[in-house]
Amino acid sequence: MLCLRLRPTWRFLSLQCLSMISSNQRLTRLADAASILLFGGDDHRSETALTFLDRLFRDITGLRENTGDPRDCSAISLSAGSAISPLDAGRCLLDLRRTAVYLRGVYDAIQEAQQRFPGDIIHVLYAGCGPFALLCLPLLPLLARQAIRFTLLDVHARAIESVHAIMAALPLEGTNVDCLVCDATHYRNPDYRPLHVVVSETMQRALEKEPQVAILMNTAPQLTAGGLMVPEMIAVDAVLTDLSRELGSNDVAAGPSAHALKPWKGRIPLGRILEVDRERACAWAAAGMASHLPPARIALPAVVPAQYSMMLATTIRTFGVHELREYESGLTHPLVVNGWRQGEELEFTYRLGKKPGFQLERTRR
Repeated sequence: MLCLRLRPTWRFLSLQCLSMISSNQRLTRLADAASILLFGGDDHRSETALTFLDRLFRDITGLRENTGDPRDCSAISLSAGSAISPLDAGRCLLDLRRTAVYLRGVYDAIQEAQQRFPGDIIHVLYAGCGPFALLCLPLLPLLARQAIRFTLLDVHARAIESVHAIMAALPLEGTNVDCLVCDATHYRNPDYRPLHVVVSETMQRALEKEPQVAILMNTAPQLTAGGLMVPEMIAVDAVLTDLSRELGSNDVAAGPSAHALKPWKGRIPLGRILEVDRERACAWAAAGMASHLPPARIALPAVVPAQYSMMLATTIRTFGVHELREYESGLTHPLVVNGWRQGEELEFTYRLGKKPGFQLERTRR
């Protein structure tokens, strides 16, 4: 797969005209924002830190809602799914729980890799970094002058240009970052550079549309023995539930974290239809699976209340204790499934290719 290195595009570097703070002050505030997101709670301080990052990166890159650059709004159709536009990728920054939980997972995975591989330069591959490289750039002030190398990949040239612009606008000394325009489903890591950590957040709820699974199937087998993957695990479960109870106004008003912790009475769990981790991604790749993953069968009760819906519930463990539970993020909101009947046996098959997602087949008992 051809990967391109882009030189920084200096036309983006107009931050001096947009802000009165110096580059060193910006770097200090970047480090402060990262520390709050890593070690603080999901409170007002974290929201303020996130707002600062959003403004800083948008001021540097010029990536705004009223953009005049058509590349900002253009998704790219790949053989393994859709790569969302740089503008859409940038919007993901403001999903607080997603950003915080993934950032904490990446930071802890790097700490673990340093323990597992003492003396090595820890090589982190960030596949699908987007225009802000949000799971890398905020960490750089905290990891400066440590033996860590980042390789950032994105299929959008505009995204990589934006990352170059941010790095050029900040005095990020003592950091080792390489940026490539590349389809991460085809990236090959150089043999001379061990790969210790793979990071990718290229997904939507229930793993539909985007190439998360295909990226992990390509990159996880390239990890060195004992290497780590972020996210560590993605699970999709089928359940029957009364959605009017789960999406009631009182629960929504309580906020996504409280919403996610609520024990949903009356839910009927049907079973796990997909779990993605390093071992499975490697096994699927070794088996040459290209069109679909092994199907999962579930049996529906003979009687289901009329008001119940079937939904696919997504949960994500980025690393260690850091988890995104249901409703905490746009990534873990439910996906409603139609076309089922009580008393049936269903087969869910996760399809790879241009339109990733689950295909449902019905089998009468």
